[in-house]
Amino acid sequence: MIRLSLVCLIAFSLHAQDISPRLLLTARRLHRLKLDRDRNTARWGNFEHRVKTVPDSPQRGFELALYGIVAGDAPSCEAAIQWGLKHKSEYRQTALIADWCQPQISESDRVALLADPPAFQPNRPFTSARNVLFSQIARGEGSRDSAKEQWSQLLPLIQRDPRVCLPEAYALYEFLDAANTNFRIDLRQDDPQLFSNFPLLFLLSLHPNEVERPQWKQRMGGLMMVNVDPNLQASSFVQGWAMEDPRMVLDGPGVAYEFLWANPYLPGLGYYNMNHWFYDPSAGLLLARKSWDASSCWVSVFHGKTDTLQCAGDLNEPTKFGKLTLMPMKEQCAQVTVQPGEAVILSQLNPGTKLGWETNGEKFKTHADASGLALVTMSATGRVCQAK
Repeated sequence: MIRLSLVCLIAFSLHAQDISPRLLLTARRLHRLKLDRDRNTARWGNFEHRVKTVPDSPQRGFELALYGIVAGDAPSCEAAIQWGLKHKSEYRQTALIADWCQPQISESDRVALLADPPAFQPNRPFTSARNVLFSQIARGEGSRDSAKEQWSQLLPLIQRDPRVCLPEAYALYEFLDAANTNFRIDLRQDDPQLFSNFPLLFLLSLHPNEVERPQWKQRMGGLMMVNVDPNLQASSFVQGWAMEDPRMVLDGPGVAYEFLWANPYLPGLGYYNMNHWFYDPSAGLLLARKSWDASSCWVSVFHGKTDTLQCAGDLNEPTKFGKLTLMPMKEQCAQVTVQPGEAVILSQLNPGTKLGWETNGEKFKTHADASGLALVTMSATGRVCQAK
């Protein structure tokens, strides 16, 4: 009798391991969501209301599957499976349905749901890569090598212009999360400096009016970054920004994502205390803002193209952005003062222009990046000149 019970227990444990979610819902995340359900939080209430009142939602499969696994509601998962069979080209949703609704899905339905795997689409590289990886994992075909192969196509795009993935930031971080959870690889380590700063770049890329009223997809991209690496200091700034009450998604398709990713149990830092600028000389990218107010001057410079919002004088005079001074270099030489703890970037130079200065008898030099920008150091206090 004892031996039979032990066999049954082992079989049950193996079955439980087999049906553990492989996409997005780690044991810790799922536990948190179930706590929200038990406590009937506002986010759970909003999500439950949407599931029960918006049957024509374009995210219906995802919403039903999420509700099913969190509430332990088999009929919701069964409805999600039927929805997925009618919308097999919704690759992200069908993969999540197959993964989250494993106890309710038959083998024939699972095969039919995942019968047509997605192809990589260059016009939406990050969303496409996420869909491919999700489908592979749901089909049991994903591997560390397949994730790395896709990443080899994505990383150079981000390194060339870190802003390129911002419209698809949510999909990018779902891709990174799935690779890390399933294959124990943190793909961000291929360029740790870039990704340690990426949450800061994300916040500084927001237009002044978007800081207080972001689109729900922007907000979810930020929350996804936090969930992928909540211990990163830059993520704490995003958490502090995202969790302010006015930004909570109360209705529409973002409600399910709000419930899934907004974690009020994580501490956040005041984003208004972070640097007002981000500079990547290798990409020739500068993002800066005077303040976090909706009326603030905001500037983006990339490969010589400058975009500004609410800035006076087109930055033709030295302009302060927090502890950064952006200083146009109009003559052969300029008198520069770099205060302790602050920075000066010279602008309006030709790409590659060589600059030099001398301090206490020691000579220093640098050169302008692809945008005609040059960050000078504390030693540059004094006369800085272009090389003849």
